[in-house]
Amino acid sequence: MNTKILFLGDFFLKEFYNIKLPIECVKYPFILNLEGPISNRGKPTPEKISLVMREGIFEKVFNNSLPVAVSLSNNHIMDYGNEAFEDTLINLNKLGVKYFGAGRPEDNYNNPLIITVGDIKVALLGYCYALYYEQIKHVKGLRYGPAPLEIKRIKKDIKNLNNTVDRIVVSLHWGIEESNFPSKEQVFLARKIVDIGADCVISHHAHAVQPVEKYKNKIIAYNLGNFIFSDFIVSCFDNSGSLKGYYKKKQRWWNKSSIGIFIDLATLSFDIYFLYFDGCQVKVKDSFFHRYVNFNLENNLAKLDKLISNNIKLKRLVNIIFNNIERPKIPSIKSILNFLQILTQDQ
Repeated sequence: MNTKILFLGDFFLKEFYNIKLPIECVKYPFILNLEGPISNRGKPTPEKISLVMREGIFEKVFNNSLPVAVSLSNNHIMDYGNEAFEDTLINLNKLGVKYFGAGRPEDNYNNPLIITVGDIKVALLGYCYALYYEQIKHVKGLRYGPAPLEIKRIKKDIKNLNNTVDRIVVSLHWGIEESNFPSKEQVFLARKIVDIGADCVISHHAHAVQPVEKYKNKIIAYNLGNFIFSDFIVSCFDNSGSLKGYYKKKQRWWNKSSIGIFIDLATLSFDIYFLYFDGCQVKVKDSFFHRYVNFNLENNLAKLDKLISNNIKLKRLVNIIFNNIERPKIPSIKSILNFLQILTQDQ
């Protein structure tokens, strides 16, 4: 009897085109993070980068091999308001894809979702970093949202399961974007969630691969990276709905690298698939940025802040250099000063 399940990273696709998926990603039940609503309705959230996937894209990509469930607990699921969120649930229900981690507070944000894999009963819980709520506090009338990442809430949700399931998987949307390292605070919090009762902590949001560790024989994956994430135009609107500005977000090598955690829920043994999305297909392929998966956090806790700073600084420099190569132009004084600041600053 199959007791294995695959956890994949972030999914966002601006428009449909044929994407070839490896057999490893669709052979067994899998779960991913749906990074934005599925809808043809709604208005973008003001003063925020807003993402939306138009109806029909999601099911076409996966065809007859849809995920068994998706996490909706992220900072983009409410980008186009109540209507788009409701459409997302309607579309997922039509496809038979279950979901968790976002919804109405009175429904506990659709936590937990309980599924059965083989003969293993699994509870899935999803939470989004609490700072997100500070970023959208100006938005009025939202009836839904992702579950806030609060340790008291997580502890209560796990306790309420009251030994009614065999495994508990906690999905966290958190971390420093573009970083290949979690912060020391994240390490402590993830381990605390295991101490509370979680068997697996599976995380998203950084858009870069981060370490995987075994802690007290449980699994913590600090960030899976982008499973499928297309280049897109980043747009920001003001309160009147007028476009304030935009730029193209090009996915770099670290954004295209991700991992899949293939877990046997009976034993908590696992395998890691090194994945790379080249824009046309997802390949089972090792890359330079996958090396962070085996990074020893325990021996480097004191160094994490510095490692994060250097890691992000390097990527900013790479982005500046390649943006100028791809779109050559005479640099402005402001861009030169920004470049020099990145070189010299001690973040």
